[in-house]
Amino acid sequence: MRLKRAIQYVVVAPHEPAALARATATIAHAGVPSAGVTMTKAGESLLLRFAGGPRRGLKTKLESQGLRVHETPVLELEGDPTMVGLDRALAALAARGINIDGCHRGSRGGRATWVLSVDKLDEAARALEEIFARSARPGAATAA
Repeated sequence: MRLKRAIQYVVVAPHEPAALARATATIAHAGVPSAGVTMTKAGESLLLRFAGGPRRGLKTKLESQGLRVHETPVLELEGDPTMVGLDRALAALAARGINIDGCHRGSRGGRATWVLSVDKLDEAARALEEIFARSARPGAATAA
């Protein structure tokens, strides 16, 4: 598996068709792939969540529509799309006392990703890089 740092965007929109249509049009024009967007109703709001690299001007455009936008640094695990691959990564983080704040499937360049929001980003990145390096050695088990 490959590890990348990314930004997770959470857009809080009113749960109404016009607001959702404007938000998704703005996100689409920014080049965000639809395979990586999740939508969840939360009270009277709809949360649109996606991760990727910084998108120039996206936050400002969405906020100009009256939407709230939260940006959070996250880790993207690219490669093994199975729960087994995710389980190995989460077990390694748990062994170091790193909490998972959120996790969802995404997509980057047509490849499946797991997007992890954690409480200790730098420590989590180091732990996962060590595991991936160890498992990539000849004779080692498949990467997490």
